[in-house]
Amino acid sequence: CCCCLVVQRLLFDFKMYFLFVCFTIVAQVVAIHDDNNCSSYCTGPPLPLNPSVPNVLLLGDSISANGSGYFMNVKSILEPLGLASVQHVGGYGPGICGTSYGVLACWDYWSGKGGFNVIHFNWGLHDICPEMYAKVSLEQYVDNMATLLPMLRNKLAPNGTLIWSTTTPVPPSYAARNNSDVIKINNAMQQLLAKPENADIITNDLYSQVVNRCHRDPNATGYPQTEDCLSLQNRGVHFSDMGKQFTGIMSAKPIAEYL
Repeated sequence: CCCCLVVQRLLFDFKMYFLFVCFTIVAQVVAIHDDNNCSSYCTGPPLPLNPSVPNVLLLGDSISANGSGYFMNVKSILEPLGLASVQHVGGYGPGICGTSYGVLACWDYWSGKGGFNVIHFNWGLHDICPEMYAKVSLEQYVDNMATLLPMLRNKLAPNGTLIWSTTTPVPPSYAARNNSDVIKINNAMQQLLAKPENADIITNDLYSQVVNRCHRDPNATGYPQTEDCLSLQNRGVHFSDMGKQFTGIMSAKPIAEYL
């Protein structure tokens, strides 16, 4: 009968729609967790190690990168003194590849054969900015960092040191991120590093160092909750030349202690 045919057609259409939805969800999950999706954006390998001095690798996003971050400041402090050879890695792709998922995918490219005496690392601001990259939950972020830690250890020289740097503040004028998320990921990382198996990792609390320095500025006593700190951070989440110098000094100091 006609009614039976209509019902059968509706059931068929519903089954096809259900299968399409399921396939789409599975494809998205696979895309997020498939490291190979980000491999085309990975830079590397690093420069050859310097056999004459300890070798330092900075792993991080644009806050630590050349030009936009403190890499050259750290390099200019440690290298002229003959304390270390310093490199930076952390080139990233769009979407999910700009988050900690991309770090997992690219680490082997970035680190090459390893052998670094110190690896100073941070990745946080990209994981709290879904408008620019992709949505990453706090649980996913912590899982990715937990996966990354042994990968970092594998690229250390014997008796090498891992130094985790806390994610730096987001000023209240910056709309694409919220400082409350920075606090959440920093607290979650501190809990992860408090586990006995991670007792070997040193913490460089760059977040608190930046906040404390900004509070010496009478125009930034409410930073980062209610006021910006333009003397150190005048480019959104990025730092001024003075800010890059300050964060470079604060990063070079703990590195130098373990060379």
